[in-house]
Amino acid sequence: MPIATYLQPYVDGFCVATSEEAKRLLELAIYKPILILGEVGDCNRILPYKNVVYTVGSMKEVKMFKKLKGASFYIKLNTGMNRLGCDSIEMQKIINYVRHNSLDCKGIYTHFFQSDNKDAVRLQYSEFESGISRIRDFVGARHCCASNVLDMEACYHNDIARVGLALYGYGSSDVGLRPAMSVCAPIVKIRNLKKGDYVSYGNYRVARDCRIAVLRIGYGDGYRRLGDKKRFVSINGKRCPLIGQVCMDMCMADISGISAKVGDFAYVLGKGITAEELAEEYGTIVYEVLTSFNDRVERVYAG
Repeated sequence: MPIATYLQPYVDGFCVATSEEAKRLLELAIYKPILILGEVGDCNRILPYKNVVYTVGSMKEVKMFKKLKGASFYIKLNTGMNRLGCDSIEMQKIINYVRHNSLDCKGIYTHFFQSDNKDAVRLQYSEFESGISRIRDFVGARHCCASNVLDMEACYHNDIARVGLALYGYGSSDVGLRPAMSVCAPIVKIRNLKKGDYVSYGNYRVARDCRIAVLRIGYGDGYRRLGDKKRFVSINGKRCPLIGQVCMDMCMADISGISAKVGDFAYVLGKGITAEELAEEYGTIVYEVLTSFNDRVERVYAG
């Protein structure tokens, strides 16, 4: 969240999932618009700040704003993701209610469910345009553009681009993105092991004499336990395999044949270890890898 303070001069606003996240931004003196993407009826409470903008996806939710002086919102239109948002018929009813009650509706947005697929984006965008065609003069700002859509047709950019993955430097390679995040852990101990010695929990034994580094990061920090594939870390420019199982707070790497000492850093992400590589090993997607490191991992902002 503190990164928002650095970004504020360069963006038109921020998006968050919940009112609690919006509150954290407000505590950092964020004065630009903060859009809460979760619908207002979904455990989101109304905050008494003019720059917080809410999301409504039903008549029940929009009626709440009749009693809330000065509170503003976007309407979310469901165009196929079938998660949040209203359909085009209910949207017409919401718009009529907004008009007759002079509510502060900032506009309408939707969410692409397959933003890396041009055909799927085209179909959803057509649904979006069709849904708002009769009320185009009233819709205010429109937005649907996600990180993967930045290099597609300009029509998808509308009035606002909601970038998420691109903030980490991942997504389409055609827009000049570079990874902006690395995660490292210090070496806290070095051991020399003999063939057959155990390492970590379980029944793992080393197959040969080796030198290992104990790293201060584990699944309690969001660095997952090992799967079926071999995982590497980067220490002083060399790729070193993890050995034994990742513990809650630590893991071990084989540093045989490389120069390393206590206090050196092992990169579990960055310095040649990519989020794509970790995602493949985890059996998940890059998004989850990048957001899985929790508050136990100290944030240091550079640049």
